[in-house]
Amino acid sequence: MRSISSFNSSWAAAVSAAVFSLCNLAGSAAADIDAGRAKAPLCVACHGPGGNSAMPEIPAMAGMPAQSIDTALYQFLEGNRKNPSMSPFAPNLSNGDMNNLAVYFASEKCARAGHQTKPENVEAGPRLG
Repeated sequence: MRSISSFNSSWAAAVSAAVFSLCNLAGSAAADIDAGRAKAPLCVACHGPGGNSAMPEIPAMAGMPAQSIDTALYQFLEGNRKNPSMSPFAPNLSNGDMNNLAVYFASEKCARAGHQTKPENVEAGPRLG
């Protein structure tokens, strides 16, 4: 008769293998820069070509970490972050769209050194986290 500790070890190994397999499947569905580029024209209307905003009231996204962009989009989608311009767009984006847009804008080079945002945006940043 198998002992309980032997059963628990076998069960733990099976669960670990299943989790590892799922993680590998998730990793194979990586974000697609080209799909992000194709979806970006709506964003570019405000955020500028390649995410290089020329307006202080609109954040420049070019070269930002993809996770920051993705998180901001998700916060708009969930309603945890609100903006009269952004809030209507987020519900139309799937998780894949957000990931793709994030890697696209993260891959773009910042065209203007030292983009200046409004001081209110800088002050609000830590509260958004």
